[in-house]
Amino acid sequence: MNYETEYEKIPLVVLRDAGFPTNIVWLTDAQRRLLEYVFDEYYKEIHDELKRCNEYIEELENECSE
Repeated sequence: MNYETEYEKIPLVVLRDAGFPTNIVWLTDAQRRLLEYVFDEYYKEIHDELKRCNEYIEELENECSE
């Protein structure tokens, strides 16, 4: 799994509210280990939720542009 690719898909407000930096490069070692644990344990759930969020955002963008 490529954490960097998935990290970029997490909405910024979620990262900020959770205390994570907006760029994966700025993660501390502890934050990186936590992120890896979360993705390893809950990857399927998180991945599905991120897909739903991205689809919803795209729908809203399409509605706004019409």
